[in-house]
Amino acid sequence: MFGSRTYYRKTLILLAIGISICGAYSLWDPLKWVDSLFLIGLLFLVVAGAVTVWQGGFFRVFVMGFRKQFGRWEDDYDPADHPADSPQKKSHPWVIPSFLTAGLFHITLSILLLFL
Repeated sequence: MFGSRTYYRKTLILLAIGISICGAYSLWDPLKWVDSLFLIGLLFLVVAGAVTVWQGGFFRVFVMGFRKQFGRWEDDYDPADHPADSPQKKSHPWVIPSFLTAGLFHITLSILLLFL
């Protein structure tokens, strides 16, 4: 999952940002600490999931199907005009694994603190 030190650094930065936000929000109240850790973890997981769906081309396929359903498929679609059909180069390959790891860490920590 992690290919270089960049992923580790970005994940540690996200963890530090998330924990500092949780500490500032909760004012060291244990229940608020657990809640904010869980919510920040969910936010990180939503970002990772959204980037995964976006890079996977789901929205492009959805729009093409929508156009086909309403009969505008033949008029609008020209494969030469859509370079998105070709494999894309990921501009930020660290986003998905870093946000996923940080989100899972926050949620796991919130569940562990809940049972202590």
